[in-house]
Amino acid sequence: MTFLEIINKALIELNFKPITSLSSTKIDQVKLRNAINRVNKSIVLSNDFWFRQNKTTLVVDDSIEFANPATGKILFIKDNAIHYRYELDYTKIYDGTSAGLVYSFFGDKILFPSSDPSVTVDIYYLTDSPAVNASGVEISEMTTITDVSIIPDKYQETVLVNGACMQFKAMVTHPKYQHWKTEYIKAIAELRAECLNDSEERPSISIYNPVKTINEQSFGHIYG
Repeated sequence: MTFLEIINKALIELNFKPITSLSSTKIDQVKLRNAINRVNKSIVLSNDFWFRQNKTTLVVDDSIEFANPATGKILFIKDNAIHYRYELDYTKIYDGTSAGLVYSFFGDKILFPSSDPSVTVDIYYLTDSPAVNASGVEISEMTTITDVSIIPDKYQETVLVNGACMQFKAMVTHPKYQHWKTEYIKAIAELRAECLNDSEERPSISIYNPVKTINEQSFGHIYG
């Protein structure tokens, strides 16, 4: 579902008219858009869901310092079948005393030992970006009608619409509040149960109980 579709589903639930653009600056319109983005981000970042897994590449040469292309926690880095090891002491990379294939961080830079000739490494990470634009580029929030959440499509309506309606009204006395809450909690439990990274993990109805297991094979849906 696009951002516009989610907004209109929520508007209908709230007994408002659907819209065709995001040009309105009315307080209620802005409040609802913000609520959808808050719910989307809180759910995406609440767990190490498989749909947060992503992969990018970086050409490593003799520069040592590189802009970090990963938008979240790095899980592992590989050069073909060889894994890089995280080096806690980043000064070893600067002075050339690090052993083997390693990486580290200094400030906002990711560090690699000087390489000549250059090599291309694969970086696997958990994105902190809860949405993407129409071109598939990771974004921090949905702002245009074609932006989409990274939450699987089948859960977007039940999670985002019900969650946003709860936040928009924020009144337990509202006649639909308990309905939205019940549907929201049920959808979160189903989302967690389906989006496990390991068959031995046990689903939980708690929306604040993160599942930490990540395995390399679970990236197959991205790069065959």
